[in-house]
Amino acid sequence: MNKDKKHSEEYIVSQKKIILAEGNDAKWFLIWALEAYKIENIQVIDFKNIENLDEAIKELKATNPFGFPEVTSIIIARDVENKPNTNFKSVLDSINNTLKNNNLSTVKKPFDFNTSTPKIAIILFPCYDENKNIPNGCLEDLCLKIIKDDNNLIEATENYLLDIENNYNHKLTHRHKSKLHAYFSIKSKSFIGARISEAGNRGAFDWQSKHLDSIKQLLKNI
Repeated sequence: MNKDKKHSEEYIVSQKKIILAEGNDAKWFLIWALEAYKIENIQVIDFKNIENLDEAIKELKATNPFGFPEVTSIIIARDVENKPNTNFKSVLDSINNTLKNNNLSTVKKPFDFNTSTPKIAIILFPCYDENKNIPNGCLEDLCLKIIKDDNNLIEATENYLLDIENNYNHKLTHRHKSKLHAYFSIKSKSFIGARISEAGNRGAFDWQSKHLDSIKQLLKNI
């Protein structure tokens, strides 16, 4: 099987409701969320990275066994990220430009379906904060908020990382990732070395957390 054929097969649609997730961790995080909320018949596809979103949508439209018009719902999930001149609005604009380039309807705001066919919505990690804003960040930042009942251990992990930065002159370039995986390694033997996709299946997260309300509601309306 040649590489191009294998790549196309990754995007063959088997359900009428699909989620396009940025990366394998986001894919499996959403799969476990769907399972926690008892939502079935949803296909979750990893579109790798944001630069590949346009290609992924083109693949979806080209390699669909029952015809792309049969798809009723699409959710696109990605990080806002911590980059200069980037915020949730610029990320939303970027996704909307990709949708327009593929003759699909745009979305006015995150976590709300538009009224097109197929209807489309966008999940932006780390989701809404307590002030109903979507801050810069990523899936790991959300995961730190929904870890089960371990605020003291999370604080200890934060102090550990601060000690490394302040006393050992070592700047952490991906602090959110370091904090989450440091917590995993301390919390439980079953979490050591675990990716988000694995930790989500091992009971690390509180799927009923208020921080997941926007995702939960969107998934239930897919």
